[in-house]
Amino acid sequence: MGHHYELSGVHIESDLPLASPAAEETTAPELTIRIAEGPSPSPLGDPLLSRSSDGVPWLSVVRCKEGYLFKVHDIADFTLDTRNAEITWAPLAGWEASVLSQLFIDQILPLILHVTGRFSLHASAVAAPGSFVIAFLGVGGRGKSTLAASLARTSAFTFFSDDCLALTPVTTGSPVGSGVLAHPSYPSSRLWPPSAEALFREQGDLPLASPRTDKRRVTLPFERASRPLRRVYLLEEGEGAPTLQALRRRDALAALAAHLYRLDFQDRARLAEELSVLERVVTSAEVKRLSYRRSFTELPAVHAVIRADL
Repeated sequence: MGHHYELSGVHIESDLPLASPAAEETTAPELTIRIAEGPSPSPLGDPLLSRSSDGVPWLSVVRCKEGYLFKVHDIADFTLDTRNAEITWAPLAGWEASVLSQLFIDQILPLILHVTGRFSLHASAVAAPGSFVIAFLGVGGRGKSTLAASLARTSAFTFFSDDCLALTPVTTGSPVGSGVLAHPSYPSSRLWPPSAEALFREQGDLPLASPRTDKRRVTLPFERASRPLRRVYLLEEGEGAPTLQALRRRDALAALAAHLYRLDFQDRARLAEELSVLERVVTSAEVKRLSYRRSFTELPAVHAVIRADL
């Protein structure tokens, strides 16, 4: 019998344990993960997506007969069978299951969510007073994880997601009203060493989050229930005291679209659906630019601006 998890609002049954709290086996799984029994399928065509680090490719995604093949170079292959909503993984020799499971959650699952019709933002988030979610978006290295983790250290906020914030439209008649529901990821954050040292010095040396980077992983108090999304802050470099600037809906829509996880840009039906979800976000949540100096000493002032805005 497989392990059961609730990740980004998706019920997953997996043959191998994932780096996430276990969930009760109350509903049928929406995704299953199995160990591959044979060789990886042959790719069909050129890569749909490729990612590199320091000029060296580490992830490529191609179509295959079953659906999509995700190649984490020199570590593992993941194959998504879109018809059966089943993922098989073929690890290469020398890699532990804990490393593979974390790679799957952090790098593969957000892309699979897009293929299967659940959209997610490249964002970190916390649950705020009043049982709603606030999200932080920005370019890589802008401080999304640092800001969310620093807020989660206070008594007013609870950690909600790191890097992947899954969204679904609220159904008609829902007790949380209209708009979109945000779904939590897992109870830890990935931080670069300076952020880990500044925020969690008392915990000593934190474990590596990934074999590919120097980021560290820290476990945080975690909100496990899905909550409505009510604030989105786009992080930008600023001078002087932290400031907030509300965006018009048209500008907010364009800004959010740039931070969506996408896999297949040729899937026109999926692209139309994502536009519908983003329109719900900008009509039910306030989207604002949050400008501040990138310094750990500025975090209390940033916290104060956010609390005042809420």
